Amino acid sequence: MSERERTVHARELTKAYRRRLGRREEAISVLAGTSIDVLAGERVAIQGASGVGKTTLLNILGGLDRPDGGVLLHKGRALPGTAADRARWRRREVGFVFQFHGLLAEFTAEENIALAGMIAGEHRAEALAAARGLLAELGLAARATHYPDELSGGEQQRVAVARALVRDPSLVLADEPTGDLDPRTGEHVIDLLVAQQERQGFALVMATHSEKLARRCHRILQMEGGMLRPVGPAGQGR
Repeated sequence: MSERERTVHARELTKAYRRRLGRREEAISVLAGTSIDVLAGERVAIQGASGVGKTTLLNILGGLDRPDGGVLLHKGRALPGTAADRARWRRREVGFVFQFHGLLAEFTAEENIALAGMIAGEHRAEALAAARGLLAELGLAARATHYPDELSGGEQQRVAVARALVRDPSLVLADEPTGDLDPRTGEHVIDLLVAQQERQGFALVMATHSEKLARRCHRILQMEGGMLRPVGPAGQGR
């Protein structure tokens, strides 16, 4: 396997958080030698109990946080060293989908999506056109000028998916993307996300408690004791 085929290459990642107990400081280990490879076009599910470190791992893979130790490469290269350079890298390479949509209430659906492009330097008209195109692909063309409080929960999460994908990222990280939705709506959102992933070819890593969602991935990994172990192949994408 060449480095060019790997979107993510992580080895022996460690991360600990510190809290103060009176005059003492205690280190709480979250990642204890976590390793993972993710290929372009691959879907990987990460499962585990709440608080075991799934979100911490996603934040590190996406450059929102930094590990205390280990090696992390994206398409064969180390992540940028400065916060400003990492922010530019994230805007270009990474899309995030969270459990709660996090849409800005004062902006329409298309504006929420277009913001990513405008922050990266695109002209407003160009960014809005890209947003409308993706909304149409996700079945929300008629909702483009609606505000978040005018959308259903499933529609809001579809807008959040569009926001993550509009810059054509190479890596999408989804943290319990259906956790705030009813099962039927959640399955519809995942259908759309998987369809877009197969069309665009990005690597997708999802942290989820849902067995049904995990089976939509190519591999399932279990996080325990700050490390990942393979559970086995999932449902071969269905």
